[in-house]
Amino acid sequence: MAGLTKEQKAIKDIEKEEKLKLEIEGKVRKEIEEKYKNETATNLKDVKIKKKIPLETMIPVKSGVQGLLVYVSRKTIGYQLEWESYGAIEYVELGELLSMKNTSKSFYINNWIFFEDTDNYSAQDIYDFLDVSKHYKNIIMGEDLDELFKKTPDEIRAIVKPLSKGIKENIAIKARLLIDSGEFDSNNRIKVLEELLNVELNPSF
Repeated sequence: MAGLTKEQKAIKDIEKEEKLKLEIEGKVRKEIEEKYKNETATNLKDVKIKKKIPLETMIPVKSGVQGLLVYVSRKTIGYQLEWESYGAIEYVELGELLSMKNTSKSFYINNWIFFEDTDNYSAQDIYDFLDVSKHYKNIIMGEDLDELFKKTPDEIRAIVKPLSKGIKENIAIKARLLIDSGEFDSNNRIKVLEELLNVELNPSF
């Protein structure tokens, strides 16, 4: 800056400082925009698009309870559903299942019922529509339940530990039946189940 007056030099310094400030602000703004764009994309990726299902749609609902399961509607006076045994299916209107969620949420929390696919919608579509999918992340039923009793103690522990109260009750009932019939007599497996289920399955232990 040779040949510049003191005032001109001061102006140049101010201009240089302003330019540097604008560059820094631009860089920071760009970083914030990139971060926001990435976070928005991630959030959108995690959002599930629920299918619109008519409330009058009939849904095949399977019992997840060993024995009789009864549901008394609070939506329709005098309306009652009965599943006679584990795995039994009753067809229920989606609107009633929505009412069940609001008045008898235990049916979902304890996995007392499961859905089957319809011609137009998958079971997962129905769980998502009712916003109960979180209760069905760790489930075991049908043939998988039968196979549980053939697993190693460590495998049994890993499978059973995260299950809902309702499914654990099913396992306890099933285990007692198999023990009584002589089909399940592994002391190590029985002891692990007793610990996980907090029940006494075989009084002889």
